[in-house]
Amino acid sequence: MIAKPLKSGVTAYYWNLPTWATERGCKLHRAELGRDYGAAKKRADTYNELFKAWRMAEKDPGPADQDKAVRVGTIDWVIAQFQGSDEYLEDIDETTRTNYDGGLELIAEHKRKSGTRFGETPIAEILPHHVDKLFKKLRDGGKGGRVTTATHAIRAMRRAWNVAHHYNAMIVPEANPFRKVKGTGSTGRETEFGSLEQLETFVAKANELGHPSVALAALITYHWYQREIDILRRLVWSDYEPGVRVKVRHYKNRNRRKGEKENVIWLALRDPQSGTSLFPEIEAQIAMTPVRGPLMIMRDKPDSRRKKPLPHQAYTVDYFGKLCREILDATGLPKTITFASFRHGGFTETGDAGATDSEMLSGGGHKTRGVLSIYTKRTNPQAINLAKKRLELRTAQRTKGGNLSE
Repeated sequence: MIAKPLKSGVTAYYWNLPTWATERGCKLHRAELGRDYGAAKKRADTYNELFKAWRMAEKDPGPADQDKAVRVGTIDWVIAQFQGSDEYLEDIDETTRTNYDGGLELIAEHKRKSGTRFGETPIAEILPHHVDKLFKKLRDGGKGGRVTTATHAIRAMRRAWNVAHHYNAMIVPEANPFRKVKGTGSTGRETEFGSLEQLETFVAKANELGHPSVALAALITYHWYQREIDILRRLVWSDYEPGVRVKVRHYKNRNRRKGEKENVIWLALRDPQSGTSLFPEIEAQIAMTPVRGPLMIMRDKPDSRRKKPLPHQAYTVDYFGKLCREILDATGLPKTITFASFRHGGFTETGDAGATDSEMLSGGGHKTRGVLSIYTKRTNPQAINLAKKRLELRTAQRTKGGNLSE
């Protein structure tokens, strides 16, 4: 694991492959491990195990090493293929990779009746009904059940299988036994959307408690539809041109131009005709948010747990989530409201305003219309807009018919 101090004062961690291994054909790549030491160490251990397995395979391991090596054609091998692929290392963000790793480990380490690990099972022996049983055991294994955990694990393995098939079609069949597993269609209730009033309450409380950057993050996710990870890790001050435009990134969305690793939208900040601000709330909050470093959203208070507290640091996803929960609890808003609720609220307000699907896709950076139903909740204003449009259509048709009969 390589530690690299950044100009902002934060230390970033990386994993890199030795040159000799690259020259010998190892498919692993240089990887960003993040800025949290504990999470980086865990991910580095995963890469080291993959590298160790490759080295043992390369040197033709003897009988004593056979049990340690990842055998071709097993679930362990499928997972290793996925975690060493470009799709995993380049197309999936850090938080999602961490979630995938946890789910894949849960499946690989599951003990079968024979006492062997599920990861040691040859893929040729796995049938859909075996996976159904695996899901039920993972789901019912924890106290009170672990529906969400088990569902995410199956979904991660489903993707791993598809990627392994893409690169090793002669070994991994296209028929994926982790598809259509009963009970994995949904991980629970849908995210409750946060209203404009609830957003304003949260913003006011965050400012009151001395966290203007958190208030700004909430306004950004509501008005610019950005996800938390993009706001915390990718939004920099140089992306913001005051009074002109802002560069908004949607890394997770796959609606990208050819050759680009991220989906970028340039949003205008002014109405070109009237010159008025399109996002007055955000611009007002930016004006009262100090510049702490290159990232637009950085901690407003130093970490007191450090022996030498840095003046300002980038947020970790975990700490940001805990801080948002503390602020939300201080507001007295319902427990069902989370930071993610404000992004859903922004989409829902857009639907209430009568925006077309094309307009919503343009603002949110999505590629398909089907995904809009996830974020745009059904509300009375939308139903009223629909009724008004239908009434206007009927009136226009009757007027046209009347004119034709005269």
